[in-house]
Amino acid sequence: IEAALRAAGVEDAHVELIDPSLEDVFVTLVGRHAAGE
Repeated sequence: IEAALRAAGVEDAHVELIDPSLEDVFVTLVGRHAAGE
């Protein structure tokens, strides 16, 4: 999932394309990405 989000540019718009149950994971990944990992 993380690799897929990075490949997609980790854009907020992609949150609609993933399962809602993965929202927390998505938010965490975006947070790490924004913090420069």
